[in-house]
Amino acid sequence: MSPQHRQTSVPTMSSMTAARRIIREMVDGGVRHVVIAPGSRSAPLAYAIAEFEAQHPELLTSHVRIDERSAAFFALGIGLNTGRPAAVITTSGTAVGNLLPAAMEANHAAVPLLLLTADRPEELLGTGANQTTVQENIFGEHVRFATSVPAGEDPTPELRQALTASLGVLTQEHTANASESNPVFAPEGVTSQSTAPGPVHVNVCFRDPLTPLGDSDEDQQLALIPATDLGEAEPENKAGLTGATDDRADSPSEASLQKDETEERRTVVIAGHDAGAIATHFAEAAGLPLLAEPSSNARFGDNAITAYRLLIPVLLEKIERVVVFGRPTLNREIASLLASEHIPSALYVPEPVAWFAPGKRAERIVEDIDDLKLFAGHGPADWLETWRKASDRALAVLEPLWAHEDGRISVHDVARTVWNDVEGNLVIGSSNIIRDMDMAATTSTLRHRAFANRGLAGIDGTISTALGIAASSSAVNSTGDSASRTTLVLGDVTFLHDVSALAHGTHEPELNLDIVVLNDNGGGIFSTLEHGRVAQQERWSAAVERFFGTPQSVQIADISRGFGAKYDAAASVAELASLLQRAPEGIRVIEVSVSRADRREQTSAMREVVEAEFSGMTTPPAQS
Repeated sequence: MSPQHRQTSVPTMSSMTAARRIIREMVDGGVRHVVIAPGSRSAPLAYAIAEFEAQHPELLTSHVRIDERSAAFFALGIGLNTGRPAAVITTSGTAVGNLLPAAMEANHAAVPLLLLTADRPEELLGTGANQTTVQENIFGEHVRFATSVPAGEDPTPELRQALTASLGVLTQEHTANASESNPVFAPEGVTSQSTAPGPVHVNVCFRDPLTPLGDSDEDQQLALIPATDLGEAEPENKAGLTGATDDRADSPSEASLQKDETEERRTVVIAGHDAGAIATHFAEAAGLPLLAEPSSNARFGDNAITAYRLLIPVLLEKIERVVVFGRPTLNREIASLLASEHIPSALYVPEPVAWFAPGKRAERIVEDIDDLKLFAGHGPADWLETWRKASDRALAVLEPLWAHEDGRISVHDVARTVWNDVEGNLVIGSSNIIRDMDMAATTSTLRHRAFANRGLAGIDGTISTALGIAASSSAVNSTGDSASRTTLVLGDVTFLHDVSALAHGTHEPELNLDIVVLNDNGGGIFSTLEHGRVAQQERWSAAVERFFGTPQSVQIADISRGFGAKYDAAASVAELASLLQRAPEGIRVIEVSVSRADRREQTSAMREVVEAEFSGMTTPPAQS
């Protein structure tokens, strides 16, 4: 049904205040169980739940599931058993889509269910911002009521309406919205009626900050209000997958990119996801540094810069212009560079793309490669060398941080080894591993074709995606050698999210796939975000570990063998490299165990050592 959408007014409410009001309204409306799938945009709700549950454990019980599809069915089971709506909470992006099967079941089985989804604020929609899509009305006719609450608005009226509708009572407040597209639930002239219970969807937009740090006085007071009137306690794709190739029919030829009479400018070339080799050729022809993401398929050649993310703040004042190929998705330094009002930028879009809406990007949109050449100019004689030398200096201080004295393998060791040793197809999971690869992977040669689900950058369906790539590659090249093999590298939570994809039909052809699982026993990426800082406070440390760290009690070896996959473990770089060089038939899981205990500290240390290396530098590193 068409969602109710309130007119946006001047935002006045913080995300934490909105989240606290949501939780209190849910409890007031009879919700006693909430199922949480970890995510960053939904963080205010997780913190509010932890806070409320600690104060009133008799009124609310939380459950954590790492797979949104499972989480939704878990909540469905609660509704079946209790007759009350349970809430399932997700972050934005593909996480929301995973709720659809349970919503369909709840609709046709008349089970009350609250689908509570977090969303980006309106100003980010259509801009290509990470994990941002249109979430309103995503469940269509399968929900009794749907609404979207703008960031900064009070969500309690919508929550109240939604919970009423989930129990099968449509009041006058629902009627105008419901009758627009579903006359079954709101016949003409009826302003209040009873109908079958079912699922409802409340989409809530949250704007930064997303944590309780820096709470206002109002926030603190709301958090401490006793629950005196809350009732008595109850006796729980194509998702942007692309692999750029070097032979696109419409790509300009390498010869057309040769340097001509353009102005000299200190421009940088950014190669985001799916940029393709044209970004490499453009940078080389113009003598410009290339800042290429792993899934760009442009991270090769002498112009590509390793550890560029940490060098942008160092050389920012020297950058005069920015040229973008593909879709940048990975780091805030690139986002800040592109948001600068003082540095002109251009985005090369020779054909329609799906990742942003017209008028939503700040860069100048350029369709013609010759116009892009004029905009970028060519690099001064020492400009590329400045970046190369800076990269060398940065790596010299970073590599000691990445190496363990006792010889244990590190996350950056895994990233670099996989990048260097894999031939054929390389599928890179979301979350930390693609960022580790972006930081540490070398840039001299490209031995593989890189794939990643960066459309919405979710962790769901990653193994299935890799199996599809392996199957289609086998159809093209059935030689069985390493060049036709597919390798997937991902974290343990991403692996568990889609582990059922390893089930293999007895009449299905055997596929060749290596799955490298970087097992840090949980969601390590959250410690690198603002939640890692929240976790340093004793009050929040347990909640952050439970709701964001989500450690699992599973044995990857047993799971893998149970599905019929081969299993190996690697404890060193040499062992991992040796395993990758041997390519057995079928599916093999290679587990690499690492610790996430010091992940946040190491992330901070990387920035600090690079800043220290270049401290006091008023000009770029000079060519010697």
